Amino acid sequence: MKSSWAATLCAGMIALCVCAASAQSDPAPEARGNPSERPRLGLVLSGGGARGAAHIGVLEVLEEMRIPVDVITGTSMGSVVGGLYAAGLSPEELGDAIQGIDWVAVFDDKTDRQDLTIRRKEDDRNFLTNLRVGFKDWSFFIPSGIVEGQKLDFLLRTLTLDENGLARIENLPIPFRAVATDIVTGEAVVFSAGELAVAQRASMSIPAAFSPIAGERVLVDGYVANNLPIDVAQELGADAVIAVDISTPLASLEELDNAVAISGQVSTFPLQEQQARQIERLADGDVLLTPDLGDIAAASFQRMEEAIAIGRRTALAAAEQLSRHSVSEAEYAAWRETQRRPPVRMPVVDEIRIDNRSLLTDSVVWARIGTREGERLDLDQLSDDLSRLFGMDAFERVRFDLHREDERIVLIYEVQKRARGAHYYRVGLNLESDIGDEAVYNIAVQHVWFPLNGWGGEMRNEFQFGDVLRLSSEFFQPVDPWGWFFALPRVSFERRDVDVFVRRNRVARFDVDQSVASFEAGVNLGRDVQVRGGIGYVDADASRKIGDPLVFRSGSIHGGVYQAAFEYDNLDNASFPNYGGFALAEITMFREELGFDESFEEVTSVGAIFHTWWGNTLGLRFSYDTAIGGRGRVERLNTVGGFLRLSGFDRGSITGRHAGVGQVLAYRRIASPAVFAWEFPVYVGGAFEAGNAWRRRSDLENDLLLSMAPFFGVETPLGPFYLAYAYGEGGHHQGYLFLGQSF
Repeated sequence: MKSSWAATLCAGMIALCVCAASAQSDPAPEARGNPSERPRLGLVLSGGGARGAAHIGVLEVLEEMRIPVDVITGTSMGSVVGGLYAAGLSPEELGDAIQGIDWVAVFDDKTDRQDLTIRRKEDDRNFLTNLRVGFKDWSFFIPSGIVEGQKLDFLLRTLTLDENGLARIENLPIPFRAVATDIVTGEAVVFSAGELAVAQRASMSIPAAFSPIAGERVLVDGYVANNLPIDVAQELGADAVIAVDISTPLASLEELDNAVAISGQVSTFPLQEQQARQIERLADGDVLLTPDLGDIAAASFQRMEEAIAIGRRTALAAAEQLSRHSVSEAEYAAWRETQRRPPVRMPVVDEIRIDNRSLLTDSVVWARIGTREGERLDLDQLSDDLSRLFGMDAFERVRFDLHREDERIVLIYEVQKRARGAHYYRVGLNLESDIGDEAVYNIAVQHVWFPLNGWGGEMRNEFQFGDVLRLSSEFFQPVDPWGWFFALPRVSFERRDVDVFVRRNRVARFDVDQSVASFEAGVNLGRDVQVRGGIGYVDADASRKIGDPLVFRSGSIHGGVYQAAFEYDNLDNASFPNYGGFALAEITMFREELGFDESFEEVTSVGAIFHTWWGNTLGLRFSYDTAIGGRGRVERLNTVGGFLRLSGFDRGSITGRHAGVGQVLAYRRIASPAVFAWEFPVYVGGAFEAGNAWRRRSDLENDLLLSMAPFFGVETPLGPFYLAYAYGEGGHHQGYLFLGQSF
């Protein structure tokens, strides 16, 4: 027994020595690839707007060289690319996602026009601008950013969504940190936990362009405090660093040839200094990549593919430095297995909640949500829900949250009231000049109080002066949570000149004053159709200013009327539509039994349809105004003539009881100059018109006048601007400068 025990012990000791010697002389490949035995590698991605697409090219090369990344830090666009990579997207998925985004639309919070209600579509069919000035606490309100970032927020949230809800930083496959700036102290704020999308949104909140992210601290773009967060990666445990700097370099002396350039250069000195301090933290074994992006600017989103290629070339040029971090195929495959996220499948929504911080009732919010509990989340439906809510124009912010709670997926709609309050003002300018001896203009100021109550009541007051003096006030009140049915009382006063022409020569002019009070009720059929009707009172006076007093006499009418209207609008753009249609038909019935000397009717109508093929837009449009019965009073005359109203003839120079114009419009966008990501499209096109005004309806098929008007057009914040020269039948011609809507 003793000899057997000794032999066993001896054999065990020999085996142990052999194993130890073997381990020292030939370490296993698996051990070399263990993250605990190789330098912990940090990837640092700087901000730079569209230039940040170069980060994707760098990631492509790192993957081809089998370089595993252990921690990632990023600022601004670097936080977007780095955060999505840390969440498990591949460089290919990142490239497709970043390049597939309409960045111009992302930087414009305005809801797609076809998603607006009829009420909101009416706002941009007149000459008022979309620029609004808020009024709160008896002072004008200046917003904290040009845009709130509604679309950017939705984009980031959908990109970071998986079956468990919105991705959270603390749960990412690769440790990640995003950097923002505290707007009060100027200190860097590092996101180490919470929703990834919120961190990315804060990190790229460009000051003045996007509203800051407000919480315990108010945060803006991280480039202000730390655009290349090398120290953050090192604090996260990185032993070695690959830093990618895509920030815009300082301008050369030759480029500093104006005050704007010099001011911009000086303002970047503190940023360049803090970035230089970060670069000084790099050790000998670290790698700094600075892609030469040339004239690709922070706003050059259309050149992101080019930026990706430059980032790729820069990384390949540094392949020898980078290769020290390469690992074997087996080791890299094991790392990538933990990094890549599985194909995303939308979860089933178990519960829907509303976080309502607005003036509207919960029932109004619920009425506009189409997503249902027990169904798999549909991102298109979710986007439609948010667009429908945001398109009401009652909220500062509309967003969703999706998270797992006790093994249940909870979807939360968050709506927050407007920071500016419920009051705002809009101003507008309408100008028409024939580049000759006649020019007319109108200036208007509109006050809107919305929402006025929990169901979305709205008070609208308007004052206009110039060619037409107008004062009006109306109160729009939905009577159900869905906004289908409504009441609309309103009053208005209007003063305008009416010219009387004979053979296109002015023979008389009248001042026409008209006061109207009415009460209408109606129904909205979806977002495109409205039908309304009601009763009103009209008082109109026509005072002759010039003309033969024996022929043209002053007069007045007054009495009660019945009114009805049909409205359809699904145009994608009110200035230069690409798609959709528009129709408005109104009838006013003047009744003898309600006080008029006689009964008669007036009908006004306008319609249009547009479609675009290969960048070329074709539109068909008509207008027709007529009087049925009654005497032909001066104040009830209809006119044509003027830009896009039979353009080759003087404004209002053709008069009659019946007037109509048919048009074919054709145009093409030829340029889209941009300021940052906001475009100012330029068009070239023409209008081909036929129409006239007639005393008798039986003459409609006779004496059609023809006109054509080639034009240049620009879509501006003040409305569409046209420069045109029109030719009319019989040798008539007119030049035009026109600003404002043409409907």
